[in-house]
Amino acid sequence: MSVRAVALLGVLVSATEVRAENVCIDIDVVRDSLKTEEQGAALRVFENTLLVQGTQLGDPCETWTLSHTWLGDTVHVLLTTPRGSYSSTADGLADLGRAYETLVEQARRPPRQAPPERPARVIYEPPGVTESTRTNPRMGSFYLRVGYAASPPMESWQALRLGPTLGLGYRRTLDKWLIDVSILNTHVWEGPSGAYDANVLSFIRLAASRMLVDEAKRAFYVGGALSFGQPTFAVENSDYFDEAGRAYALQAEAVAGYEFMRDKPLRVFFEAWVVAPIDRMKGIAYAFDPRTGQQYEDRYETLAPWTISVAGGISF
Repeated sequence: MSVRAVALLGVLVSATEVRAENVCIDIDVVRDSLKTEEQGAALRVFENTLLVQGTQLGDPCETWTLSHTWLGDTVHVLLTTPRGSYSSTADGLADLGRAYETLVEQARRPPRQAPPERPARVIYEPPGVTESTRTNPRMGSFYLRVGYAASPPMESWQALRLGPTLGLGYRRTLDKWLIDVSILNTHVWEGPSGAYDANVLSFIRLAASRMLVDEAKRAFYVGGALSFGQPTFAVENSDYFDEAGRAYALQAEAVAGYEFMRDKPLRVFFEAWVVAPIDRMKGIAYAFDPRTGQQYEDRYETLAPWTISVAGGISF
């Protein structure tokens, strides 16, 4: 393509761009309140306003439509263009020129650019958040647990121990796991003579349970624990001075539980526990021989009694 042809094409494109900015004026005769002769005069005044502000008239053009509405002594003017509608007011017909200037300035003003979209807010959720913990923001809670326990005898000279239990702790949900830390889980029971005694099932217990049912309002779980406690047996033989033998040992425990009302400020749960001391118990029992009237020592080594308990608790 020659240089002359390129120059001619540039002139034509430029002319097209200029002519595309031309304006044609029309009046909405259906909505306009001016008289016919006033409409013609208004068109001429508006055309003059456009020319003064550097806007060309003629085809091809954008169509701008004017409408006037009388309200008392005030004329309300509405200008409609392809880019939007603009309004102004005039104090009578003599003030239309000022109103038209305002309208043209508004119509020629570059359109406002929409503000940049803000990036979507990212909500951080720590590991271990599930639907149930999301609907219940209190993932961790303290609790009080009350129940009843039985400790069967491991030897013929031992007695069954039955009585209430009490414990305190803290539990927290992490993903599909329930972590439980409790202290001073105590068992109170009645001895062979009728006197009440107590032992600490576990001074401290660390438990982890797997959620088999994990919903917003309820959960079922099973798990295990490791604890340090005070295995105890009751003595059935009345010849012994001590009604119980005690030791301190590590213990393995198993639990199954059901929790409901998880979406409430107070949750309720029920659990069944089995406590199995890991070591055997060794010691000396002091007894009285009614035949000779003398005291003697009885050394023993026995399996530490297991304890089975059921309990209900409230976490808060």
